[in-house]
Amino acid sequence: MMISIIIPVYKVEDFIGSCLNSVCQQTYSEIEVILVDDCSPDRSMAVAEPFICELKKKFPVKVIRHEKNKGLSAARNTGVMNSLGDYLFFLDSDDELPKNAMLSFVACLQKFGNVDFLIGNAEVIGDFCCKRFTEEMLLTTNEQIVDKYISEDLYVMAWGKLIKRSFFLEKDLWFIEGLLHEDEYFSFRLMIYSSTAVIVKDYVYKYVVRHSGSITATKGKKNYVDYLRIITLKIDLMLREATYQKEPKIYSFFVSVLYGFTTYVIETECLRLNEKAMMLQEVRTLKDNLKQFKKRRSLQDSVKKWIINIAAFTYYIIIKVRS
Repeated sequence: MMISIIIPVYKVEDFIGSCLNSVCQQTYSEIEVILVDDCSPDRSMAVAEPFICELKKKFPVKVIRHEKNKGLSAARNTGVMNSLGDYLFFLDSDDELPKNAMLSFVACLQKFGNVDFLIGNAEVIGDFCCKRFTEEMLLTTNEQIVDKYISEDLYVMAWGKLIKRSFFLEKDLWFIEGLLHEDEYFSFRLMIYSSTAVIVKDYVYKYVVRHSGSITATKGKKNYVDYLRIITLKIDLMLREATYQKEPKIYSFFVSVLYGFTTYVIETECLRLNEKAMMLQEVRTLKDNLKQFKKRRSLQDSVKKWIINIAAFTYYIIIKVRS
């Protein structure tokens, strides 16, 4: 069973060596490595060259260069388009793999069969919390998978997951290019469309939190604009799926998501007052659209909706007074 490890490369000259070395040390042999140079302006590819030579002694290696910088989503899509593996694995070039990562995945595939995707534990270095899986588990229905997702038992990052390539293509799971927080919408669609999955209790990823330089580290207004778009896309997708409209837990999930985004908008210094007001009005509109979902009587949901309404109204009044 062939696994395609897809590695976008952009401004990681200090980390790419460790990343590729961890791939070279994999104990599973049926791997192809696909590096996508997203026009990195530093010495990332020069630093990578000797490691690529070592990788070629063990695995087939493809190096693809974009004609211009296109972003993380485009780099991942390019990797998928050039892959031949039965399963896909996305590895950020400033992170690393435990040496038995791919072997752990394959052992579960041999035990449980060719599921749509597998997800394993991640060792996190830095100020980020990632829930730990303590037991191996086969999920055989979409309801089980969605329940795990909305309960925040399954992390939203694209990494740490082994995804069946034929499933990825069939469900059109391409990353949206030019969008920050692309992992959020990708993982959401992965959960919504999949019917079988395996939780792997072994560590399959080493995630190092960075605050500057790499593809995923930029912060600013676009973060909030894009994240609101992702929330909108998620709600629109669920509104097209009649099955989920009957689930009160889906309603509560989105109320919590909108409430959380409301607090982020209020607290941030990246947005001007009028920008906050516009976003909070959009959040309130999205909240009103949730009426198509079945809801349950919940004081917690009611309080969150009240805060969303008050926040939108307050900023609207402030803007009116100032104008």
